[in-house]
Amino acid sequence: MPSVALDYCTVVAAMGNDSLDYYRHQNIRFAAAPTGDLRFAKPEWPPVETETNHGHIVEESIDCASSENCLFLDIVADTSPQSGSYIWSCEYG
Repeated sequence: MPSVALDYCTVVAAMGNDSLDYYRHQNIRFAAAPTGDLRFAKPEWPPVETETNHGHIVEESIDCASSENCLFLDIVADTSPQSGSYIWSCEYG
């Protein structure tokens, strides 16, 4: 699976392949959790993750309806050569 190196973590695609024309990178933290002093403050970069994110770095027990520690997104990258470019679709919550 392809990987993407960000300033604070490395993310490996969790699913997809070239024959399906997409790769899905999931559970990518995009900001530090807005808790404590960060609540109602401008967003800060997420903390550095020492392990590679294979899409399972988020705890299964996180409930975004009751927790503010849910600033993660999923990105689906279109890899079809017919498109001529990559199309990024973001899902978060």
